[in-house]
Amino acid sequence: MTGSIVDKDIQKNRLLWRCRRGTRELELLLYRYIDEHYDSLSQEEIQLFKEFVEQDHNDLNSWLLNQELPRDNNRFNSIIKAMLHIN
Repeated sequence: MTGSIVDKDIQKNRLLWRCRRGTRELELLLYRYIDEHYDSLSQEEIQLFKEFVEQDHNDLNSWLLNQELPRDNNRFNSIIKAMLHIN
């Protein structure tokens, strides 16, 4: 494996670790997003997802499990829509 492939795999594994949030439902949504989208994400989009995962647990639950888009932090809307398969 080349260095960039190894680096990308390490980065992906670290991101998967960050997705451990304590509720199985939330974790499944986060893991599925990475499985479906990680390879096509730019570095900026990966950074945005890192910031998204670090949001308050209650906010993530509201956005993903209750399917409410954030009112004051709409920079995450594209991630939420992709996770929930909303157009």
